[in-house]
Amino acid sequence: MAMVQNLKGCGYKSGWYKIRPSKASDIYPSQKADLFGLYVEDTWKLNNRWTGNIGLRYDKIDAGPDDPRAAAPNTTPSGQVVPKIIDYSESGLSPKFNFSFRNNEETTTFLSISRLWRAPSMPEFYWWSNNRQGYIPGHTANTLGKDTMLKAEKGWGYEIGVEKKVSPAFTAKLTGYYQDIDDYINFTHKYPFSCYNISNAKIWGFEWENTYKLNNIAEVYLNYTNLHTKKEGVNRADRLGLQGTLDYSPRHKVSLGYTYDSRPWLLNYSMDYTSDQTANFPYGTVDVIRLGGYVVHNISATRNLNEDSSITLSIANLLDKEYSEQNGYPMQGRIFSADYRHKL
Repeated sequence: MAMVQNLKGCGYKSGWYKIRPSKASDIYPSQKADLFGLYVEDTWKLNNRWTGNIGLRYDKIDAGPDDPRAAAPNTTPSGQVVPKIIDYSESGLSPKFNFSFRNNEETTTFLSISRLWRAPSMPEFYWWSNNRQGYIPGHTANTLGKDTMLKAEKGWGYEIGVEKKVSPAFTAKLTGYYQDIDDYINFTHKYPFSCYNISNAKIWGFEWENTYKLNNIAEVYLNYTNLHTKKEGVNRADRLGLQGTLDYSPRHKVSLGYTYDSRPWLLNYSMDYTSDQTANFPYGTVDVIRLGGYVVHNISATRNLNEDSSITLSIANLLDKEYSEQNGYPMQGRIFSADYRHKL
């Protein structure tokens, strides 16, 4: 029935977040986290029209104190009580299913269902550990994450779409997506760094991708992404973020680009637009601010040295645009980078 076409293996990564005291009398929390991932994937053809793909991924996180002084509550010289970093361990098993159907020579439809699982990041685990007593302006004690273990996010993601070759030069692809996430980690990157699980978050929208070949070596593309969000279970006393939707979620994204692929050279230019975004600010109030939309230009040139190696020179934010993705955190200006790749 099925012929195995590829099988993918496993991976392991580890990280840590450590703050060293400025002097011997200062005691700060220090933590580490080890993340392990193992995955397998199998693709096969049922017939000339049906293709299937099934994958299974296992993830595990082990986190805890990285310094004996972080294993017990302490008080800094300024009088701040620093809760201890506790041991934390969680794992998840995530299957995924992908199916595509070739309707005819020009059209293919596809469906994807996948289990979502995400462990807390290092900053999320750190600020939850440090502030798990809970912080709300004007309150000395509350139930915002108090004595509650920070959980990994879990849910399901769905995609359905169609790709059509409209003409020999023009190809269009339309994809609808929906994510339903339980135990969503509500985290604000601003003092007092609220971080705790809420009951549910939903993310949905669609992507529209278009490619037009100018000739055998050049093409232009126009991509559009539409995004909607909703969250439930936010503590009513929490004024560190929007109540019903995710902060800093742009409704529209558009990317217009040009690619020139003439061996051994590959050139790419893109103009990326992100629409305005809303957030709660100042934190601790019910005020809502709006960050304006922005356009960023990028360019890159790749030189294939041989079949196994290449070098790429890139300039991101070519026109040195000043913009922010979060209020008070300006993004970098013009960025130059060089990349060398070699296949072993």
